Amino acid sequence: MKQKKTEVFRRTAVGVYNDGLRETTHFEVDNTLFINNSTGIYATNTDGAVMTDNTFEIGCNNTDCEKCGKSGALGIDLLTSVNFVIENNGFSGHSAAQPGDYVGIRVTDCPSVDDDIYRNQFNGLSVGNMAVGVNRRTPVNDATGVSYQCNENELNDIDFWVKDYTKESRIRGNVGEQLLASGNTLTDPTYATIQFLNDYTQYINYYYVELDNQPLTEYTDIYVVPILAANPNPCLPEHGSGGGGISLSDTEKAALELEYAEGLDDYNSVETLYNSLLDDGNTQAEIASLQAASPADMWSLRSKLLGTSPHLSDEVLKQMADRADVFPDAVQFEVLASNPEELRKEELMSYLEQKSDPLPEYMLEILRQVATGSSYKSVLQSQMSFYHEKYVKSAQRIIRSLLFDSITDYNQLRQWYDNIGGYQMDLQIVNTWIAEGAYDVALDFAEALPAMHQLEGDQLAAHEEYMSLLEMSVDLEQQNRNIMQLTAQELAMISSLAQTASPHAQSKARAMLEYAYGEHYFECPDVPESVVLKSTKPISADKLAEAMGLQLKAEPNPAAEWTQFSWQLAGDAGHAILEIYDGMGRLLQSIQLQGNQGTHLLDTRKLPAGIYSCVLKAAGMQKTSKLVIH
Repeated sequence: MKQKKTEVFRRTAVGVYNDGLRETTHFEVDNTLFINNSTGIYATNTDGAVMTDNTFEIGCNNTDCEKCGKSGALGIDLLTSVNFVIENNGFSGHSAAQPGDYVGIRVTDCPSVDDDIYRNQFNGLSVGNMAVGVNRRTPVNDATGVSYQCNENELNDIDFWVKDYTKESRIRGNVGEQLLASGNTLTDPTYATIQFLNDYTQYINYYYVELDNQPLTEYTDIYVVPILAANPNPCLPEHGSGGGGISLSDTEKAALELEYAEGLDDYNSVETLYNSLLDDGNTQAEIASLQAASPADMWSLRSKLLGTSPHLSDEVLKQMADRADVFPDAVQFEVLASNPEELRKEELMSYLEQKSDPLPEYMLEILRQVATGSSYKSVLQSQMSFYHEKYVKSAQRIIRSLLFDSITDYNQLRQWYDNIGGYQMDLQIVNTWIAEGAYDVALDFAEALPAMHQLEGDQLAAHEEYMSLLEMSVDLEQQNRNIMQLTAQELAMISSLAQTASPHAQSKARAMLEYAYGEHYFECPDVPESVVLKSTKPISADKLAEAMGLQLKAEPNPAAEWTQFSWQLAGDAGHAILEIYDGMGRLLQSIQLQGNQGTHLLDTRKLPAGIYSCVLKAAGMQKTSKLVIH
């Protein structure tokens, strides 16, 4: 489906309702002017949607005013969709729009592997971007999900909002990366109610650089963490989100296949390093040693835990916290504070607060502030996210090219879905078998998915709902019926799923009822009239270490042939390690330092020009500084 170079004025200008009966629904809307629509583009259950270079002048939503209590309108409303491109669009309110809640883009329960909303402009809206529900493939995997890069915000009440109506709303854990800032410009705090509102307790690392309107200054509680990135985002005018031209030549496809292979190889290499460092490479052995510990083992275990930090898992930290008979409060605090990334997990902090012998409240408060810091573990996590994005986006571009071909190569399509992997991509594989009429293969493959992906609980229940829709779809195909010819029993099932089902089945059921039976569903944006800003800005682990006396300085900096490090340790510590990392986060040197203070001369002649991270580690704390080599 394509929509190009036109003007649209209807209530819902473009509606894409995928009933899921025959094949995956993909569409392109390019260079279109949407004038005074209550919803510009509404799409549900799509794969490979492309929305580029459009202008949305969002209008009144008179239809739903009674339900919402006021007008609530959107530019793009995207539900349960994957592999999409939303790039180079402009969003603003129409001049005739009545007072109400006006949202640029809303994504709801999109099980995204890696989709960026990229280089769009949002001006004078209630909310620029709203994310509702679980907008990532794997809820526990921070590297997957919807994210935002290079968007321009001006005069919005809220620039970004992760809205919590499900108690588990999530997007990708990183907005930007350690090596590359998000590139978003934000509404001036003078005009914004808030720049980043995150209702849920999933931490979002927001990477920025010190350029005009890019630092994040107005955000809620401790679940948004602004982090200074190493490099600005160039915000290239096209292809930045993995979009650009849809159809690929053989040469372009070959280049993307190579990029996929390189990105996957780099990701696997970093993941292997990360896993080798995590709990010293053996989580269960670490837990067992803590379970068997006696008070006499405290000092040796303290040294081992601090030596493994910041790469301890939340499982090991919980086990240590359970052994208050072995580890006094001060040691628990010391080890926990050395693992800021794990402290960002609300489950761990809740565990520490609710256990039978919790740490003192002042320690817990400091740990919540320490959680906003970062360490070499953050660098590795960011590296995995960076390479994950590289290989997934290459695969997604190939998938979109295959989907938009006049004749679809389903074998190739299945291969690339499998290359990305995961439950959601396997559902797309089911759709390819349906499209080819191989119904038995589709049903057998779908029935095997719970065992393949170890589904249980709510996930298993959601899959059973999906299976009921799939089986009905196959019955319709084999009986040569369509969704306008449902039996009373089938219609009752669909109506029930539309009200109470999990997001994927619910959106499919609602799409059927909207498309074929005249039903209308609309979730009101419900923008808050006010929000509570942070009362204090959190301190980083790096700042905490500095406050306790840990110091590191390199002179000259920038350096050409040599630089001299001067260090001072906290308290009576007499031993430290100085680690040198390159711009890719790779450890180049590990230097043992003796004494409470001193100097170390570094020969820089053999190091390539660039920016290096220098990390001084001592007594469970660390201090990081940058070294520039010409």
